[in-house]
Amino acid sequence: MPSADSCCPTIPFAISALTNFSDAQSGLASSTLVRTQSTVTAGVCDAFAPGSATTITGPAPIAKSGVGSGCYRYVLTGVNGFGGTTSLGTTVRFGP
Repeated sequence: MPSADSCCPTIPFAISALTNFSDAQSGLASSTLVRTQSTVTAGVCDAFAPGSATTITGPAPIAKSGVGSGCYRYVLTGVNGFGGTTSLGTTVRFGP
């Protein structure tokens, strides 16, 4: 079985569309995209480490390079003018 590094040493990809949250009544205080990562064991994502969190900035498309094999969770969190929050996320797995 190939090691994770020999499988997918670096994988460039892009987030082609990013729509920030909006709130017509209270306004949007912030909208933040955060990526956390984990390893893969037997084809399943391991626990995501909070210490691996990276805030992603910039308008779409957001190109990422140097991403190796593993699991990556992307969570977009919006905060409205009243302090209410909502989040939307997805997980991407690269490699075996």
